[in-house]
Formats: sequence, C-alpha cells, structure tokens
Amino acid sequence: PDKIAHFRIHNDATESFDPKMNSLDTLAKVLQPFSDSQIENSTEKLILAINLGVLHNFLESDYAINDYTLIRKYIEEANVFDSNTISVIKDHPHFHLVNFGDYNMYELTSDGPVSAYISELFSRITNPIPENPFYQAYLMDKQTNEINTLLMNYEMFSSKSVQNQIVKLIIKTIIKDKIILSSRILLNYIYDILVPITTEEMMTSDFLDMLPNLLPNLVFEGFDKSSFLKMMARQDPIHHRSIEVDRSLIELHNNGSYYIAFRNVIFDSSAQEWISYLESIEDIAYLDKDTKRELSELFIRSCYLYESSLQDAFLDKVYMDYTKYLYAYNTGQKRMLQNLYFDIDKSIYLWKGTPKTNHLFIDEEGHQFRIAERLQLKNAAKALPSNEIDVVERFTSSLVLGFRCDPFQEIHEV
Repeated sequence: PDKIAHFRIHNDATESFDPKMNSLDTLAKVLQPFSDSQIENSTEKLILAINLGVLHNFLESDYAINDYTLIRKYIEEANVFDSNTISVIKDHPHFHLVNFGDYNMYELTSDGPVSAYISELFSRITNPIPENPFYQAYLMDKQTNEINTLLMNYEMFSSKSVQNQIVKLIIKTIIKDKIILSSRILLNYIYDILVPITTEEMMTSDFLDMLPNLLPNLVFEGFDKSSFLKMMARQDPIHHRSIEVDRSLIELHNNGSYYIAFRNVIFDSSAQEWISYLESIEDIAYLDKDTKRELSELFIRSCYLYESSLQDAFLDKVYMDYTKYLYAYNTGQKRMLQNLYFDIDKSIYLWKGTPKTNHLFIDEEGHQFRIAERLQLKNAAKALPSNEIDVVERFTSSLVLGFRCDPFQEIHEV
C-alpha cells in the first residue's frame, strides 16, 4: 500500500476524459510524461492496465510512431503479440511489463497439468473449519433437515478425489476447447454442479428422485445451463467404451444389488456413505428403463470421479501425451519431443499416401496413375527456453515444431 501510493493508476485505456477524445487520444494524454521528449526528465510513476488490442492499435497510431518510439520499441521487442511465444521481459530504466497473457489458470508439470488456483478455491468452499461459512451452513442444514440433493452434492464435492478429477476435467476443457476461463465462469460452474434448478429437486430425500441432480450427473449434463458446461459434457465418460467398462456394466445389472455392485468397484472411502443409500433399492427387476439408465450413468461417472478399479480405463492417452509434450516444449527438453516429431512425420505420409520410402503422392486419389515426389523430412528444432523447473507458470499453450525438406535449408513450421 505504501509503494502503490506513489503511482498513478489508469485502469481502462478505452475510456476517454473528453467526449471529443477517442481511446487513442486519451492514451496519448495519459502517457505524455513517457513520450520521447519528456521521459528523461519525468518523475511520473504510472501503472497502466491495458487490453492487448488497444495497445496494438496505439502502437500502430501516429502518436506512437512519432512521439512514443521508446515505448513502441520496448513493447515490440517484448514480443507480446505472438501467442506462440512467451513475452521477453527485458530490464529498462523507464518501463516494466507484465503480460497476463503469459499466465493461465493452470500450471504444467512432468506428471500433467495442475491448477493451484482452482484447487485452492474448491478447498475453501469445503474446508471443514469454523471460519468457512459454506461448511457451517452445511452443518446447520444437516442438523435440521433430512439428507437431500443439495447436502449430498456438497458432501460429494468435499471429496478430494472428486475435486482433483474435476480440476483435471476443467484443465482438459481449457486446453482442448481453447477457452479463456474467468473466475466468474468458474464460480457459476461450481454453483451449477451443486445446486439443482428447482427447490423440489433440491429438497427431495428420495435417492431415486435425486439421481438426475446428483453431482456426478450435473458435472456432465448441464447443457442448457452454460456454454462451459456444454463443453465439459464432451468429456463425459459414458461415451468411453472399453472391455473393462462394458464388463462392469454387465455385472452391475446382473448382480442383483446396486449397492454391492457400486461398492465392489468404487473403493474410495469418501463415496461409501452415499453408496449405502443404494441398499434401499429393492426389486431391481421392476425398475423402469429410465431409472436403470440413470443408475448406469451414475455408476460410470462415479467410477471416473472417485478412486475406483475402473478409473484407469478412462485415461485419454493422446491428451496425456500432448500435455507431456507441452511441458517438454516449455522447459526446453528437446529429447522428450522426439516421439512427437516422429508422429507428425508419419502422419504426413499417411495423409497423402506414399508409394515408397521418402516419397509422397501429390495428386488426388482415384486416378489410374498417381504422381509422387521425393520428400525427405528432417527435424529442425526451434530454439526452446532452457528452463527445467518442476512447475511451469508462464508458458505458451501451443506447440510450434520445425521441419526442413532435405536438401533445402528452409524451415517450415507446423
């Protein structure tokens, strides 16, 4: 607080001081003490929060070209507008840059991406301490009410296993769908997976009536609630087929007891209390088709979210490999990228077809005669940052690899 008192803060560069001034006019006025003619004698201290789009427009304006060449040069050398690289922050006597575009809501590790921010947020909502208002409200409701959907969802969300899996799901959605997740969207998401839409759905104490609104189902079925939940639904484990999953589903319906079937597969201690409610389900043969489907979906999704003998069956090897390549790329570990180079090389020949080694068809399929051309690809690794750390916080979320066609030296980026 003492240091920041010495700074003038301009939060929104799109605002103008005068209706006759546009955003660029306003920005030029704010930055006047840092113009080429005044900067050496200026004692001004300024914190400027600015959108990259507005900053780019300013750097291309006559103001920057004529009067703010020092700022222009510093920002251009920092490389802030290239989404495929990390900004290069150099020491300067007058400027310092923090590019929030270099930071994501998750971090990279050799074991896969993690998110300290999301994990901490989840923990604060469920932490069983007197200072946590959410936990205190849960205790009060549990004393005065029968178990209901909302209380059961809170208990499910309190499981560390469930929290860890949901964090992984969120990160996977961010990476695969290339979305920017704000804290507001994240908080709305937490509400959507905990709280059913209607009061009647929220307060029911009948386990079978709870099924559509239990957390494992809400995580993957909130298509109409938000676009983010719709994206999350693409990772729904019920779409994953494997021998292990199919065998477990057959056993689920042939067992005669959903309680025993769930308990035999899900060994997570935090799931045993709600699994015990399945004991009350009798006359399985008389359950309607929709209820059996809902129980099957709850079973698969719970096996995914909780520690279970089926959890490994849902692993996405392609995604896991990509995140390991992403970590290697951002830590300069070129050896770990060799398999990726090999896969890309192989896919190029599979894509167009090849009559023999180091040759590629260059015409369309379906002709009686085909034309092929010699193509011998060589890896041309880019200069990567040498930064072998355990947890990477500043990184680019895309990979750019280089190839050259022997004997030519020109490098082509993929």
